[in-house]
Amino acid sequence: MTRIWAGVGVMVVAIAAVAAAAQPRAHAGRSQVRARPAAGRVTQARLSDANILAMMKGGDSVEVVLSKWVRERTTNAGLRSYTEMLTRDHSKGVREVTALARRVHIRPQSPADDTTWQHNQHVEDRLAALKGLAFDTAASRHWIRDHRHDIQDTERMMKEAHNAEVRRSLEAELPTLRQHLTAAEALTRALDREHGVVARRARR
Repeated sequence: MTRIWAGVGVMVVAIAAVAAAAQPRAHAGRSQVRARPAAGRVTQARLSDANILAMMKGGDSVEVVLSKWVRERTTNAGLRSYTEMLTRDHSKGVREVTALARRVHIRPQSPADDTTWQHNQHVEDRLAALKGLAFDTAASRHWIRDHRHDIQDTERMMKEAHNAEVRRSLEAELPTLRQHLTAAEALTRALDREHGVVARRARR
């Protein structure tokens, strides 16, 4: 697959800088109420700390799975670098949430309407139908939407958490979510520029 390496080279540097700056934290899971198309959100019912811990861990776990899945299917250097950052941060997030649950003696329990893994399967099915630059761009745009909603959900869960340590953990993950969002936006701009170059060449 042909790639415009000059633009992507700049993107690799930008993604690496974001990855180095990001605190390796995680982001929360989703359930189906108030969902965007085929995606879950946190339930409208008030969440317990057990629910919050389960959603944090589930969100981290599903991001590890999806980032690895995308990395296996792309040759774009910028997207591969981004997925490596997600895999690293969210793998650590799984470990940290597991340790937090033990420390505060709260057993994670998913909300009854949690659709985290169903949502992930939908994303994989949609991306699997695409190839090349279309696949890369769709994946990067997914992570823009995903992180915007995760930031909103995390801010809501901070307000609902009873345990102070759980609340602090949620607060600590916000900077990393914002770093991931910024990196996804930068990656998408780079891919859009590449798409424009390819389209112009095709018209010649």
